[in-house]
Amino acid sequence: MAKYYRNVKPVKQTYDMSCWAASLEWWTRYMAPSRLVTLEQWLIDEYRSFTANVSDDDPNYGAMKADYMLTLLNEKHLFKMGTAYKSGYNLTPEFLNEKLAKGPVFISYYEGDPNVQGGHCNVIINCKVNEYSGLAMCRTMEPGTGTFMKKCLDHYYHGDVIVGWAL
Repeated sequence: MAKYYRNVKPVKQTYDMSCWAASLEWWTRYMAPSRLVTLEQWLIDEYRSFTANVSDDDPNYGAMKADYMLTLLNEKHLFKMGTAYKSGYNLTPEFLNEKLAKGPVFISYYEGDPNVQGGHCNVIINCKVNEYSGLAMCRTMEPGTGTFMKKCLDHYYHGDVIVGWAL
């Protein structure tokens, strides 16, 4: 990736369930100017029919229906992404690094944390395998906290994942 990721401020999700929109906002900011920057609130408003479609004071406001995630990412006029639906266990450092060559990778996955237990989204910025332990670590943009953090690749192994990468 040509651009240094820390030059693009992390995006903290505004609503409990808008991680997908905050992740896509950060991804488009990183990819600018080759992609139109799409704001979290605009995405929620524009794709309201893809979400739980409840009032903005409901805790589920902005929640993306899993069936629609691939449809959204395949909006070529917005994101120009390649996409894949994979078992989390099939997500390898080799696959990610091939996709990371052109920019960060959006990922929608099942969060196994007992405090969350549901769908969540991140943006993976890099993935490196430790030569001694063999452990694959990913640098991510985490919209829940609005920070960059490291996560083990196996963090994404709790079920199927949807990934999107720059074409």
